[in-house]
Amino acid sequence: LHDVHYSKVDIKAPVNADLIQQINAHDALIIGGGGLFLKDTNPNQASGWQWAIPNALLEQINVPIFVYTVGYNRFRGQGDFDPIFKESLQLLLEKSAFFGIRNHGSINSIKKYVPDSLHDKIVYQPCVTTVLNKFYPDLNNSSQSLPIAERGTIGLNIALDRKNLRFGEHTEAVMDRLAAALKKLVAQGHRLVHISHCYVDLEAEDWLRARGVEFDSVNITSHTTAKALKTFNDLNLKVVIGMRGHSQMIPFGLDIPIFSLISHEKVGYFLKDIQHPEWGAEVTDPDLTDKILQFVDYLNQGEVEQALRKAQNDIWDVTLGNFKDIKQELT
Repeated sequence: LHDVHYSKVDIKAPVNADLIQQINAHDALIIGGGGLFLKDTNPNQASGWQWAIPNALLEQINVPIFVYTVGYNRFRGQGDFDPIFKESLQLLLEKSAFFGIRNHGSINSIKKYVPDSLHDKIVYQPCVTTVLNKFYPDLNNSSQSLPIAERGTIGLNIALDRKNLRFGEHTEAVMDRLAAALKKLVAQGHRLVHISHCYVDLEAEDWLRARGVEFDSVNITSHTTAKALKTFNDLNLKVVIGMRGHSQMIPFGLDIPIFSLISHEKVGYFLKDIQHPEWGAEVTDPDLTDKILQFVDYLNQGEVEQALRKAQNDIWDVTLGNFKDIKQELT
């Protein structure tokens, strides 16, 4: 499709009759990008998820709705959605021309809230950050200038929001095991860079300093897309050890190996979908230190490039198939 023009609306903007009129003046509505199915980021009793749209207004949308790469982000141990969520989700699914969710684990979770008759409408569509190299083939990727085994920088992302849900009573133990691995990697001659995706991630740097970990700091919270991609590429990364979903998906999409710190189900779901659950570990795993060091040693053997590219190509095939279906709906 060519000559497509977008009108952007913040998902947290007030939803009223004027907004519905604006939506209906367009040819389609895309709801996408982000873990929108979460109750506490924009608490409301209109829908129970991040877009606070009452069912009465959702009913009035008369253009095709495309729910694209949306995440189900309920944390482990987090309270269930309010009853209104089930009603809102069911209506949204009924009205959607395409309903794409980022991973199969989340698809199974969402199915629990809707009738069996609607299950087939829920489609697997990973976040497009996982295939960034397909959308930006001419990107000057300095990370590819050296074989993975010869790259010297370790990327890191630690999320310390909702510590009680991520770590329970094990925060100190998790940070101690993580710090032990990082200090050994630095001692081996690697440069360590902590990459903050949200301002709250900066808190993790105090925890690292308290444990004597030497690192540089990069904050991409307010970066444009182009600047964020350039940041990742210019760092010459051997691997990104990441806790947030996008701290695994962005480097993966840029041909950078990943080791995921699993404190949220969605992170493990992604690894299962790409058929590499060994590219990560539970944050509370007593063997976390050794698993990180073993993975970096595995990278030195130069076998990951082919596996990484195959996983990317599998996602790209899914994405192209979904693009075809969406184009049919639009035309």
